[in-house]
Amino acid sequence: MNGGNDSFETLKATANADKGLYCIIKRNKRKESDVAWLKTAERYGKQVEVRKGKTVWIGTIDIPPRKKNEIANGVKCVFEVIERTIDSDGNPYLFSEIEVNSWWTNVDCEAKKVIELYH
Repeated sequence: MNGGNDSFETLKATANADKGLYCIIKRNKRKESDVAWLKTAERYGKQVEVRKGKTVWIGTIDIPPRKKNEIANGVKCVFEVIERTIDSDGNPYLFSEIEVNSWWTNVDCEAKKVIELYH
């Protein structure tokens, strides 16, 4: 599902993979900082250098979504954070360009596979 479906109620309803309901839902980043996500990715992700000046971190955070006193157990966050310091033509950026993609899922597989399945 796309980011318009990442409400807590939807996540809670699809949290139970044991019922045969598997989900990969694009997260809506809302007011989250790209720089904070980059720090999280550097700490918890696996780094892959795609080309000079473009680094990608892929990983999983096992922190379930919350709403007040409720938790959607069984759902984790898969992320892909891309940092570009040089464009594809070799020109350096004055400031890094950070792109954040993340998904809620209850699928039990590697982060890379979850991203492939979403696409």
